[in-house]
Amino acid sequence: MLAACRPSAPHLVVPGIYYWKTSYQPTKYERQKWDSCGIKRLYLHCFDVAWDKGQQKPIPVGILRNIKQERQAIIPVIFITQEVIRNLKPATTSGLATNINKLLEEQFQGLSLAAEVQMDCDWTENSREAYFSLLRQLRQQSFFRYKILSATIRMHQLKYRLRSGIPPVDKGLLMCYNMGDLKNPNTTNSIIDPPVAKRYLKDLKSYPLQLDIALPIFSWVLQFRQGQFLGILRGMAPQDIHTVAPLFKQQKESLYAVNRDTVFMGYDLRQGDALRTEQSHLESVERVAQFVAKNLDQDSLSVVLFSSDSLSLSNYSAHALQALFNSFR
Repeated sequence: MLAACRPSAPHLVVPGIYYWKTSYQPTKYERQKWDSCGIKRLYLHCFDVAWDKGQQKPIPVGILRNIKQERQAIIPVIFITQEVIRNLKPATTSGLATNINKLLEEQFQGLSLAAEVQMDCDWTENSREAYFSLLRQLRQQSFFRYKILSATIRMHQLKYRLRSGIPPVDKGLLMCYNMGDLKNPNTTNSIIDPPVAKRYLKDLKSYPLQLDIALPIFSWVLQFRQGQFLGILRGMAPQDIHTVAPLFKQQKESLYAVNRDTVFMGYDLRQGDALRTEQSHLESVERVAQFVAKNLDQDSLSVVLFSSDSLSLSNYSAHALQALFNSFR
């Protein structure tokens, strides 16, 4: 009877944020926002592991240097590309694990860290054997010893767990964003869509790993030409499109047509190109957070915002961000 009366939402929440940049230079504004939101954990993107076609081997790229000690606990995060996992064989993961370990020890020499390391990879049914082998090999490395090993979990990996498998880690971090096909010109918002989230996460309670939760606070602009996806216009925000109305013609709420050939914010735009703006609207993020909190049957978790850049943080008040954390309390 007591168990039945227990609230479904966890009561102990540790606020966190991702720092996903290639240079470690937090601004004064970012640090102030961390403090005002009560951020306790800093998930620091250390480097990517990418596939070098010339050398036919995995190599680190975008290595983060000059990391400083912060008041927040630091959790190193390593991103593994799909191409690496597709080309790796389970028998060859030991060497990659050794190289990852060596680089992490160099990056964090003399620094105090949280007792957790996180691996980020969008593995599939076909690549899971190699990725899971790598995770097991990492557990044997000195940097990972006596630390919690966590892995990001995408929503399709949770929904289709029988095909995707359960990674051999201590806990997962569920990424509650990137819910739609951003390359599809008919998609409205690929970042976050509450009805889609509910379909994918309806069996959340039965997932066999303890989970932390990541929520989006970012936005972006996507470029299409003749219905084909060209890319994400990095550094361009939806409000940048709004400020130069003569150059763009609004067709729908978040869809704009380029009126003439031009170079805008360093990007080559042609007449007729379509620009789709996507944002993490607070109402949508709150709806997803409340649904997850209601269906997550555990006592504690970290709730992590993606990501820490001044542009994203400036779109939300400290009160609004605290409200997202409070959704789980």
